[in-house]
Amino acid sequence: MRYEGSPKHREPWQPGRRGSLCPNDLNQSIAKQLLADSVLMGNKRYAVYQGRAYCAQQHALDIHEILNRLKIEIISLELSDADIRGVSIASPNHRPGIVINERNDHNKHHFGLRFTLAHELCHVLFDRRIGHHLALASGPWAPPGIEKRANAFAAMLLMPPLLVQRVISRLAVPIDTAAGVREAARTLQAGVRSVLSHLQNAGFITGIEHERIANEMFSRFDPR
Repeated sequence: MRYEGSPKHREPWQPGRRGSLCPNDLNQSIAKQLLADSVLMGNKRYAVYQGRAYCAQQHALDIHEILNRLKIEIISLELSDADIRGVSIASPNHRPGIVINERNDHNKHHFGLRFTLAHELCHVLFDRRIGHHLALASGPWAPPGIEKRANAFAAMLLMPPLLVQRVISRLAVPIDTAAGVREAARTLQAGVRSVLSHLQNAGFITGIEHERIANEMFSRFDPR
């Protein structure tokens, strides 16, 4: 098979070869069918159409790019309270910004940091009246209703139902298992706890299944 390229992709997916699931000479409907029929292996998708093989990088939502386009500044600081994940600066008298607490354990990992940024983006967009002339901190002392909404916003932004459904359809194991949740979390680039909660909230697993998986994943016998 020969590998077809697209000038929209700067870097080859394999040395000496360029591949894409959106080549220039195929229309949008065929490209969508390629995506639907593709096989996910690691962070790449592979598909075949009329004797031609295609490969594409599996991209998660780039939250940094979204914040950059919205001109929302990201500031990393060590706050005295390690329980605070982030602070949104969103009052009318301040330039929109997000402070990332370097001392918070969630922010020390890529998946956790992505969720923090998406969470704080919700505050910047919708909670300016709450912060008034101050910053709004996300932590144990924040209003629970506001925090719950920001978590739901972040989950839907980073893990939209259509993407979750596609990931589930290509899992090697069922989604209602601890192994399935871990595999989905790796593909979605999200923490397993966030993914597990989102799966229940979005209706992909039941409350009973959520409880069973949580007990298995987060017990002292399986600390991952």
